[in-house]
Amino acid sequence: MIAMVFPFSVLAADQVCEDLHRLTCAPGTYDDGTGSATNSTTNRSTGRTMMDRVPALAKEKFLETLKKPENAQFRRILRTASGLSMNPDCDTIDESPNGPCLDLLADTATDVMGRALFGTGSVSSSSIPLDMLMYITDAPVYKEVLRDVVAAVRQDPAQQKTEAKLRDEVFPRVRELLIKKVSSLVQDEAVRKKMVDKIRDIRFNGSACVQGANSQETISDLLTTNAFYTNNSNTFTYCSGSMLSNTSEFQMVHTIAHELSHSIDPCRISQGPAAPFAYAKTETQETAESRFPIPVLSCLRGTDSANAYRTPRGGALPYGNIGGIGLPKPNSETASPNYGFFNYGGGTSYPTYGTAQTPGMGVGVAAPAAPFDGFCQSDQVNEAFCDWMAYEVLPEYMKHNHPKLTKQQLRNGYSNVWRGNCQQPEAGNNGGTHPTQARRVDYLLLMQPEVRNQLGCPASVDGRVYCEPGKTAAGGLGMPLQSPNGSPVTPKGER
Repeated sequence: MIAMVFPFSVLAADQVCEDLHRLTCAPGTYDDGTGSATNSTTNRSTGRTMMDRVPALAKEKFLETLKKPENAQFRRILRTASGLSMNPDCDTIDESPNGPCLDLLADTATDVMGRALFGTGSVSSSSIPLDMLMYITDAPVYKEVLRDVVAAVRQDPAQQKTEAKLRDEVFPRVRELLIKKVSSLVQDEAVRKKMVDKIRDIRFNGSACVQGANSQETISDLLTTNAFYTNNSNTFTYCSGSMLSNTSEFQMVHTIAHELSHSIDPCRISQGPAAPFAYAKTETQETAESRFPIPVLSCLRGTDSANAYRTPRGGALPYGNIGGIGLPKPNSETASPNYGFFNYGGGTSYPTYGTAQTPGMGVGVAAPAAPFDGFCQSDQVNEAFCDWMAYEVLPEYMKHNHPKLTKQQLRNGYSNVWRGNCQQPEAGNNGGTHPTQARRVDYLLLMQPEVRNQLGCPASVDGRVYCEPGKTAAGGLGMPLQSPNGSPVTPKGER
């Protein structure tokens, strides 16, 4: 692997100051002095190597396990379930667990495990009947080998080193800087203390990204590029797949700060028994945005900033119903139910009405006015706010932890924030959970004053603003500008 050392031969420095997202999506590997990052389309060798190790490792462990006298019951299950009981080579397997039959039994168990680990092929496509297959996969011996194989695959020295660095060094430092930033921005002493206490209580939850008591981690899950904050447990998880193609501290710091900020985002800040802040049920969106403890929401809705979109009730994203919020997940939900509930400060649940007609109402009768939903339904401002907070923390971290980085390393580093997760620009607002990635990079990250200073960029860019707390929006409250024919207008600078 050859690190790119000439990224600006194609993309000049002045272009970087206006179009960092283009460099983010450029092919190649970029070293920034804190680590390196590779775009996902150019290198999957680490993931392929991980997958290639599994069959041989699983078979080796099954051969070793099946030889043991105490595992006669598991041998019998495998032999019967697979049909090998009719193979003459397996007639004496109980008396002498060696020879060709042992190899066949190990192959059978390895095939079953491979389907589970890689998430490829369903149990129905196995040659073993479903009612027999469960006796194999539920056997304690099988589960012990499965745990050993997954643990061995995870024990990549480089990846373990990266996770230890993230857990022991980067995470605590980012949490400290986020607390410092919140303390400097929030005026109300009682609210500030509750926000700080919640952030300080967040714990690092490791890199295993399958949740639930009966969940089984697969090798595919080990390759997942994701991270998320879970509100109920107040924990942060950094999926191990995120470390495969990006070891840059720029990406780590942004991801941690972004996810930890979800603990106090406009939706989550008012949820739970120890919520730091409460909205009034009679509140309007405008007053709620002005009262939010860190008043940047109106600005983030502007077309000269993130253009954070808020759809009509019943739209795309049910924030209040999700246990963990993070980077986009594979097969993530894109539609919310028409009806939901939101808890206000008093603990009472109020219905939030969608676009569908309310059950029991006559045709043509409008749904009753619903209480303000606390930004928890179909609102990109949550992700925009978390980006804004992360971009406040990131340059401070670099200034204090890596003060000797060169301009080129800094430019590589800030482009590494999203490298490996590049999304080509959408036209206008994408209407999903997040503002467009180009907006998140070029209108938020690239407009942060200290970031521009570190990159050696001019202080301003025409048509874009840095959202100072209290700044109002340009272009309304995040609703798309409309052309005369009713279609959205692409604002200046959107690609």
